[in-house]
Amino acid sequence: MNKEELIKRAISFPNPEEKNIYNSEVAVQKNILLLGKSGGGKTTFLEVLKNASFVTSREGTLFAGSRLGCHYTPLLVRNNSGKAFSLNVVDGPGLFEVRSASKEKRTNEQILKLVDESIRQYFTTLSAIFICIPLTGVLNAEDLETLDAISAFLGDGFKKNTILLFTKADTFQLDSLQGKVAEFLESGNAVPYVNFCQGGIYFTGAVAGELASEYGEMYETKTKHKVSCLRQHIIDAIVGCPDVPLPAAFWTKPEPTPAAPEKAAKPEPAAKPERPEPGSLNSTPSRNSLTPNKKEATKREKSTDKATDKK
Repeated sequence: MNKEELIKRAISFPNPEEKNIYNSEVAVQKNILLLGKSGGGKTTFLEVLKNASFVTSREGTLFAGSRLGCHYTPLLVRNNSGKAFSLNVVDGPGLFEVRSASKEKRTNEQILKLVDESIRQYFTTLSAIFICIPLTGVLNAEDLETLDAISAFLGDGFKKNTILLFTKADTFQLDSLQGKVAEFLESGNAVPYVNFCQGGIYFTGAVAGELASEYGEMYETKTKHKVSCLRQHIIDAIVGCPDVPLPAAFWTKPEPTPAAPEKAAKPEPAAKPERPEPGSLNSTPSRNSLTPNKKEATKREKSTDKATDKK
């Protein structure tokens, strides 16, 4: 999917219509997993999936920064064509956990292992996985580490089902989100995450109770419409995702590379006996090694021996 297609897909908002879901209608099951850092807007997004008119409180959501385990929620929705779907949503604890000083924080590795164990209690397949990142401007170090940890946890098998969801987008106009997508895609840090989240880029938000009290009914009505459009866009993305079976394990530490066996040392060739230097005690002089004077002495000795033999 190229840059133009990503932008078009992220800002093509259907006009949602309110429809009832009847008990006699069979809804298609879809299993959803929400992941992200602590306070990243996962639980607020879940509340908006339940109800587009959800209004946040001043204190924030119930589980933000304090949840020990995963939270399972079943809910019924319709896509833009009116077909009913049953969404089974698991909201995982946030990475970079925020807890009181008296409680020990869990590592991201511990939290992801908990997610792995928890979803197996509910699912055998996953339809869509949302990585939730607040739309606050530039990706910070925690955002990048969150994306790194989750992409390593999921592996390549869920790329097509993974959606990058920018939360807290309710303060932006719908037409300005195009610029936000373009800005994100132009960031050098974004490239690996866009490649991993092949399910696309989406936005969500909610009516802020504090702003509704301050700005009144007009703010609340406009924001509800905006949030409803974003929600319907996400629902249509969810129902279009294929169901993928869970792997034997999501996240495992890479096995250490075994050390190469040491090669047996080759025996060193036997040292050749040193040839003694001519003239040394161990040397046997050859004819060629004799000096001229010694040669003459040898000749005289031989002549003397012959003369003695003649006598």
